[in-house]
Amino acid sequence: MTRNVFLTLSAAAALVVVTGCQTSNPYYSGTAPEITDVSPDEELSLTGCVHVVIEVDDIEQCESPAVVFGYRNAHVIGSDDDKAFWEARCNLDDIDLEDGAINVIAPPGPVAGGSVDVQVACEDGIAVAEDAY
Repeated sequence: MTRNVFLTLSAAAALVVVTGCQTSNPYYSGTAPEITDVSPDEELSLTGCVHVVIEVDDIEQCESPAVVFGYRNAHVIGSDDDKAFWEARCNLDDIDLEDGAINVIAPPGPVAGGSVDVQVACEDGIAVAEDAY
């Protein structure tokens, strides 16, 4: 008897979980801007700490971007304080921030080497440039 009650309750709980998952809304409601350029498009080490400029076709659509290289988050440079921090942390000379583009510090690359996708998440969606870095 106890086993039948347990199985019935487990099945009911699973039904609630599955039903609850089917009613979610999409996270993004629009179309992301397209990535038009990633520069530089490579680094010759695995250390990261490279200033990378990502150009998109509609920067106005991307006021607070999140950027991912492969499966690692990049650090978006959003202010002069960010710029000064990363110049000191990565021992970089004066970083020249490009207006109208997304400026980031690349994360360390994959141990096996090779190209990775660059993804930019904006308010309306995610843009992907395959094997762009």
